[in-house]
Amino acid sequence: MAGVALVNWSEQLSVGLNSIDAEHRKLLDILNSMHDAMSKGKGREIVGKVLDDLIRYTVIHFTHEEELMRKHGYAEFEGHRGIHRAMTRNVLEYQIKHSAGAVNTIDVMNFLTEWLKKHIMETDKRYAPHLAERGVA
Repeated sequence: MAGVALVNWSEQLSVGLNSIDAEHRKLLDILNSMHDAMSKGKGREIVGKVLDDLIRYTVIHFTHEEELMRKHGYAEFEGHRGIHRAMTRNVLEYQIKHSAGAVNTIDVMNFLTEWLKKHIMETDKRYAPHLAERGVA
């Protein structure tokens, strides 16, 4: 991605599952595109596209993760799915605010950053060993 990146992909971000890491890189691209636009004073111009991309991302990525967790009997599946639902609601609420002209780009950026720090680097890393032990790559 060209422009000003907030976070570059590193092994520290990896959960060790190629298909999941590839999807997480897409979230990183969304985060970095938002950061780049904001650094150029164009956050408001891109926030609608960012939210649209996030909605598509959540559908594809969360469905994929949940299918893997369900298929491989991950014990914390219901709790993880609940977190996904809450995150999806947040994205939809931001989109509603955007449609009403009331979205705060800094709030969206903070949400994306927290998603990376809390969900990927903590929550997702908890299920990764379980799936890896069952042959998920």
